[in-house]
Amino acid sequence: MKRLVLLLSVVGCATDPSTRPFEPDSVTSGIYDLEVTASADSCVAPRFVGTATVPLFATTGAISLTDVGTDAAQAYDLTVAGGYALQLPPDGSRVDPCPSSEGSVVIFYALTAASVDHVEATASETWTIASTCSGTIGASTVPQASCSATRLLRYDLLTACAAPCTIRRDLSQLTCECNP
Repeated sequence: MKRLVLLLSVVGCATDPSTRPFEPDSVTSGIYDLEVTASADSCVAPRFVGTATVPLFATTGAISLTDVGTDAAQAYDLTVAGGYALQLPPDGSRVDPCPSSEGSVVIFYALTAASVDHVEATASETWTIASTCSGTIGASTVPQASCSATRLLRYDLLTACAAPCTIRRDLSQLTCECNP
């Protein structure tokens, strides 16, 4: 019985958000495995969930991440000046997901964990659709009706690629190149 209590205590600590590392300045530029999961999604079609291999760039005071969708990818920067959060479009701006009708979309990204080889961010989307259309905005496919979704984007380092090296994409493969 003592082992079970101890195991539950350890597992509880590992999932407690207050115990996750938050060290954005220690994040390594490189090639990352991205796993996207949804904690809530009322959209039709559902927001993208799955895995992808993506570049991640880290500089002092900023992390450039990639969000992926079914048919698109979108890079976004989370900066120390912005509190490692970003709203698209910025406050006061409006993006109509369907060019011929009224509507709006707001996507909010926030960094929730960061360490030398791991990054997590949430992506919260709110869509207002007046009439259906097709297309993408950023990495997101326009849904058929108004909806909202919250996804967790988890990045795990596969290959470090520090400056002066660069990440190169050939077809669907990413590589780290260091020219002498």
